[in-house]
Amino acid sequence: HAPTDYARWFTSRVEYSVTYQSEYEPYILARKDMPAFDERFNGYGGDKTSHTYELSRSGHVLIVVPDAFAIHTSHPPAEWASLSNWTRAW
Repeated sequence: HAPTDYARWFTSRVEYSVTYQSEYEPYILARKDMPAFDERFNGYGGDKTSHTYELSRSGHVLIVVPDAFAIHTSHPPAEWASLSNWTRAW
């Protein structure tokens, strides 16, 4: 989540754009006419990363909104997330 720059987000009062980096996985708000989320992903892993990459590569600007946040609850690691199986989908 490095592109978000949480220290900047915490003190910012204005929106700012960020550049996509590999494995960036933010929660996003998007218009209905944006490219659709790839519904072939099921379960945990790769979904937000893939969608964010597609949006970035197609020219959409990623904007961090300073007065908004989402809470992600903890969950057990996916079975494929072990170091020996990290590249399961790539």
